Amino acid sequence: MKLLIVDDEVQLCESLEELFQAEQWDVDCVHDGISAVDYIMTDLYDVVVLDIMLPGKDGIEVLQQVRRNGGSVPILLLTAKSSASDTVTGLEAGADDYLAKPFVPSELMARVRALYRRRSDVYKSTVVSLSNISLDRSAFELASGGRRIQLTRTEFSLLELFIHNPGHVFTKEVIIDRVWPLDSDVMYNTVEAHVSGVRKKMKKVGSRPRIVTIRGVGYKLEE
Repeated sequence: MKLLIVDDEVQLCESLEELFQAEQWDVDCVHDGISAVDYIMTDLYDVVVLDIMLPGKDGIEVLQQVRRNGGSVPILLLTAKSSASDTVTGLEAGADDYLAKPFVPSELMARVRALYRRRSDVYKSTVVSLSNISLDRSAFELASGGRRIQLTRTEFSLLELFIHNPGHVFTKEVIIDRVWPLDSDVMYNTVEAHVSGVRKKMKKVGSRPRIVTIRGVGYKLEE
């Protein structure tokens, strides 16, 4: 069970992280709206807790961008207690639930669990497909038109990240954070080497989608 908490109140994030970790949740925290979009669009989270008042992009802007780009993760919006308009705007933008600040931690926990159960009811295939390629999670294989090739776990995680988010530009920092373990000492040239390896394997199976370099920024998958 993986949770993302987006709030610029660092102390609150730390408290909530301890609360959910005690319940065996894997928790990440970010403190601005721009980073929030990058994290959410990795499609690695079961639930997102998103505050409205954020630097960079506010929570409503984050929510709108995520839904516009096809992100379907359940999102619980944290709103100001006195702002009914924020609540309505958030729900219309695609929030799955909301909770007013200040809140009781046990109520937040209950609402997050409910969103997780709802998401878990949706069947997830072991195969992820885009255009003429597919990834088989059970075998760590890339396939296209009857041709199959084995991927390493890191290559698989890297390509899965891109397939879930076609057209989204990922910086090398975000790729390192989402693909490699937290305690890994990964350099940018390691990312470059793995992208190069994945590109070669995609070419071998005749993939129409391709990973392109956005100079000075990072990479994206083009269909």
